[in-house]
Amino acid sequence: MSSAASLALLLQELDHLDLVTAGPQLQQLSQDQFGFSPLLSALFHDCRADVVVRARCREEVVSVAAACHRHGVPLTPRGSGTGNYGQCVPLQGGVVLDTSAMTAVRHLDPVAGVLTAEPGCRLLELDRQLQPQGWALRLAPSTWRTASLGGFIAGGSSGVGSLRWGLLRDPGNLLGLEVVTMEAQPQVLQLGPEACRGLNHAYGTNGVFTAVTVPLAPWQNWQELVISCPNQATALALGEQLTASALEIDGLAYLDAELMGRMPPLPGLEMPSAPCLLLIAAPAALAVIGELAAASGAHCCFQRDQWPPSGLLLRELCWNHTTLQLRLQDP
Repeated sequence: MSSAASLALLLQELDHLDLVTAGPQLQQLSQDQFGFSPLLSALFHDCRADVVVRARCREEVVSVAAACHRHGVPLTPRGSGTGNYGQCVPLQGGVVLDTSAMTAVRHLDPVAGVLTAEPGCRLLELDRQLQPQGWALRLAPSTWRTASLGGFIAGGSSGVGSLRWGLLRDPGNLLGLEVVTMEAQPQVLQLGPEACRGLNHAYGTNGVFTAVTVPLAPWQNWQELVISCPNQATALALGEQLTASALEIDGLAYLDAELMGRMPPLPGLEMPSAPCLLLIAAPAALAVIGELAAASGAHCCFQRDQWPPSGLLLRELCWNHTTLQLRLQDP
């Protein structure tokens, strides 16, 4: 914990920045979605920052890092707060550095398909900007609508796209970072693919991201599919067959009959009380998927374009979103 004197000096030094020092917003920006876990809820419930600084540019990040180092005040970086494990919770108070206002796209190479953007960029909004250029992000979590680029790199691990591109930490999925160090005179480091691997999925504990460079994938008119299966064994076998095929599949998840029956409805579909595969697949893959499903006694009961995203998305029934949907019904 920081002393009152240290905090007073820090606040005086940073009073020209956008600060949150009290009220519900201070509590909100000191939390992520750790409430999914009763254990983490008990552990983190009383953790709160002494001040939140909303950085708007790299120079402000440098100022905050220098001031925190000088006055011995802990610094916790924050993206959009969509993580589930307390990655952005200030365990010892101090400063939460909110990077959500840093949303500039620094550079897009439309030939090579490489993007450099600031950490506060929301992933869905980046895809909205990339789609007219014929590009898309390779990987995105189920929190695609709200997660930030910096938060995903700092705290994510995989997601939609991992069937094609592997894990976020696999070589080639992160090409560069601009990082501010935490020292008396903070450095702004420009790190290439190999040098930035140690900061990938490190929760901002060894540097604050101020820009991220990632490779892109060609834009695809992905289709959302629900495949209803006669039993669990069929669903799992079909899922293995699909992921081992040469089909272009961006996402695949399995929900058993009980979970499917408790999920909120999709447009035009009454959720089947049967084991189901939830797929995100390229249009060219649909015919083969249909044939493989029919051969196993399964069938497609739902299909629609994923883009433009509207309403409930299939990815929002998967990963920890499954837990979220159940808790919305029964807190």
